[in-house]
Amino acid sequence: MKPALRLPVRIATHVVAFGAGWLLWSQVQPDAGEQLSPAVEGKAAGEGTERRRLREQAGSGGERVLKQLFGDGFKLSVANEDWGRSRHEHYVKLLADASEVAPSADRAQAARSAIDDFARTVAADDRFGASGEMTSRLIHWMQSDPDAAIAHLEAMEDNRVRKHVTYFLTQAAMAVTTQEGLLGCADWFKAETRNSDFSNQLRSQFARELGAKADLNEITAINQRFDQTGAHPILPKLLATSWPIEKAGDFLVLAKQDNSPDVLTDFAMKHGEEGARWFENLLAAGTLPPEKQEEIISNRAYGDFMLRNPSVDLERRLEVLAALNPGSTPEHLLFRITNRDIGSVLRNGPDYRFAFRNGSMTAEEVVNAVSSSLPQLAARSPEVIRAYLFGELAEEDGAKAMALLGNLPEEEKWKAAMRPVTSMFHGVNPQQFYDYLQHVPVDASPESVNERIKAWTNLGRENHARLGDGYLNWVKGLPDGPDKDMAALSIVESSHAKDRKLADEFAGIIKDDRIRQRIPWKP
Repeated sequence: MKPALRLPVRIATHVVAFGAGWLLWSQVQPDAGEQLSPAVEGKAAGEGTERRRLREQAGSGGERVLKQLFGDGFKLSVANEDWGRSRHEHYVKLLADASEVAPSADRAQAARSAIDDFARTVAADDRFGASGEMTSRLIHWMQSDPDAAIAHLEAMEDNRVRKHVTYFLTQAAMAVTTQEGLLGCADWFKAETRNSDFSNQLRSQFARELGAKADLNEITAINQRFDQTGAHPILPKLLATSWPIEKAGDFLVLAKQDNSPDVLTDFAMKHGEEGARWFENLLAAGTLPPEKQEEIISNRAYGDFMLRNPSVDLERRLEVLAALNPGSTPEHLLFRITNRDIGSVLRNGPDYRFAFRNGSMTAEEVVNAVSSSLPQLAARSPEVIRAYLFGELAEEDGAKAMALLGNLPEEEKWKAAMRPVTSMFHGVNPQQFYDYLQHVPVDASPESVNERIKAWTNLGRENHARLGDGYLNWVKGLPDGPDKDMAALSIVESSHAKDRKLADEFAGIIKDDRIRQRIPWKP
């Protein structure tokens, strides 16, 4: 029986609706002990930071260049490649490139020399020079004496260089498999090196190519060979990343050999909406052994699956998450789903932030576009979508984002406007934060001064550590007023214990008595 999960909110007007949405957004906090994987949210946050960092580094006019490079979609993330797909064509190209290089009479010495040349280019910050010559020489060596090539890598003493060579030898090895076949290369895996970085990387890429082929007989033959050599077997969990959904029935056969309760969940998650439909139909059919089905639906991975799949019925998602997190409120679970769904749309769809910032879309148009991508959520909680997107767009152009708050009563409007300062503006030009605050009255509410000081304290400490003297000079150059005083106070508070001279200098900047009272000593 599905629990009643309707939010206790009755909306009569748009104003009341958005106010209720903002109340939910600002008050819901993570529940202690909830069974949702932190990695689910961590990747999205990391990609958002990377997007902002790239824009910041691009400098003046940089967005135009980035748009030219990446097109109108302008999707920037730290994970542009789908690592679940086969890279067979890439490996074939590496082999073809190596065939253009004449093999040395002494392939081992040529490869060792190429490694030494490459090692001299590896800098302290892990940047390195050209690797094409070395990769070709490694392919030649793997073709003639793979055991010696692997042994040379495992014996390398410089860990910093070895980790790079490990990657390129793995690529070279996989290139050779396109010629020799995966089964023909299975003897590369040995018991004595089965836990090495190279063995783990190679096994992972072996599994990806095996999964893409989805040949049960070949998988069985390779694992039998691994049994003979003492290598770790390739488990279905590794194959799930690239196994085609069209052969889901064969994957079920493999899954019976794996004791992991989340192997089928992982497989379904790799295939998005189609995988979600297949998985839910499988569970609904009741064809799995009862104990296996219970293991799946009681495992936290199933909660992650529900969190990541907006195509699944919203009530069903809430029901599953409630069962896995009995201490969580319905409001909090809806908050988590909203956070994940909208974040996914912003990350994987067109870059609405970019379009908004550059004037090709209004804030309302962004809300409508995101809502159309999430019809179930939009029907259930349109006000929460609006509140979430305000927080995202405020960082891009605070003045234009304020249009989303236009119908709120004055006090609610300014409370809503202050919400982004507690969670946004990290890793960006501090001028963006200052410019945004100029649209929010300092005395908008009894709490607004404290909230503003807290935001300056948190971001000021971060920006000072990140930007050094440049940030100090920027603060000195701000126009006189409460925000300059608050920025100076953040430097005073973070430096007075270790650099009293610097703290005294910035304490002297502060003019507002309300802010001077917070100086840790009497100036």
